[in-house]
Amino acid sequence: MGYICGGKMPFYCSNPKITIITPSFNQGEFIEETILSVLNQNYPNLEYIIIDGGSTDSSVDIIKKYGKKLEYWVSEPDGGQTDAIKKGCNMATGDIIGYLNSDDLYYPNSLMEVADYFRKNPDIVMVYGDALHINREGSLMSVIHTGQIDLQNYLSNLFYIPQPAVFFRTCVFDEIGYFDISYHLAMDKEYWTRIMVNYKIGYLPKILAKLRIYDEAKSSSEKYKYLAEHLRILDWFFTNIGNFIHQKDNLKQIEINKEVIYGSIYFSGGMEYLKIRNFKLAFGNIVKGLSLNPRQIFLLSLYWSIFVAIFGQNISSKVQKISRSYRNSKDPLFNIVGDK
Repeated sequence: MGYICGGKMPFYCSNPKITIITPSFNQGEFIEETILSVLNQNYPNLEYIIIDGGSTDSSVDIIKKYGKKLEYWVSEPDGGQTDAIKKGCNMATGDIIGYLNSDDLYYPNSLMEVADYFRKNPDIVMVYGDALHINREGSLMSVIHTGQIDLQNYLSNLFYIPQPAVFFRTCVFDEIGYFDISYHLAMDKEYWTRIMVNYKIGYLPKILAKLRIYDEAKSSSEKYKYLAEHLRILDWFFTNIGNFIHQKDNLKQIEINKEVIYGSIYFSGGMEYLKIRNFKLAFGNIVKGLSLNPRQIFLLSLYWSIFVAIFGQNISSKVQKISRSYRNSKDPLFNIVGDK
């Protein structure tokens, strides 16, 4: 017997209650803009919770400024981002939930779009949409059009879901539990994977959020640390693959491609170590990844990353400029150097 969250629980009200959780720690530079991006949605049935980990900058003063418009807020030491999110989830009374980090933003009218989608699709338990990548100053860097998910590519880190563009029904908490606080980086991927294999999920082809990309952001500065947690997710997935309710059409092929999927994770982890010039761990993980998924040896990104690691970013940037100036050249030498 499968889970019953969704399907049997359609919304009868025009504006289902939405809970938004913002975990916060020393993000005074950005948090006011984050808060306003939620409040300015003007969604009529909003529950907004901020869990601050004891910030020592201006964050608490900014949160207090909007305190009367928040359902709940607290500033106290906690166990980190995942612990803060879990605390907020435990307090949530909404029908739908999402979490927005204190340096990211919601796109205008996102909550109304999400509510309308869930109302029209009562069998959907989790929905994700598109997003914008912005820099520290808020200027546009790129547009992320996600599309329909491919589970194998998702497990292989080849399909990207922008975290603030994800919303799900709170009824899942009673059936699959909460975020696992032993995860500090890939907690969202771990939880979404649990949802994906037990419920029906959907894609909303609209921009729902703005994701801030900058050097100090945890998702950027600690990206190489994701490897161990991604491997844990795969270990759990393949150990429990026979118990999953959804994605059954894909599971047999995914099980056949188990080594290829592990190879992709080791390879991508090695590439991140290469970026920080940890050549020992980079070499070990890339070699292991290639042994499990040899086709990756043909990826030009491997050789470009090696070039950047050896010669540094300054020289690499100059080579990129030369490559761009010869982009239309017939000489294939100038068409193999990527812009990434």
